Amino acid sequence: MATTEFEKTAEATATAEKAEAIEKVDEEEVTEVDGWAPSVSLEVSDKVETGEEGEQELYRQRSKLYRWVSKDEGSGEWKERG
Repeated sequence: MATTEFEKTAEATATAEKAEAIEKVDEEEVTEVDGWAPSVSLEVSDKVETGEEGEQELYRQRSKLYRWVSKDEGSGEWKERG
């Protein structure tokens, strides 16, 4: 299959644009203002309390939850939920 001059030019342009896009990796811009301080500082909390920390597990069982979906009057099917 012969390649036309237009296809060669388009391919060369696309390759050049990809190479240029890879080279232009923007660095994160950080602007510092002298004398400015944040009014609120955020704290990082590593542990999230769920309210179940003091509970003791007595029984555990895996199960599936189903729901009844009626298609027509008098007919339907069970569908798994979740």
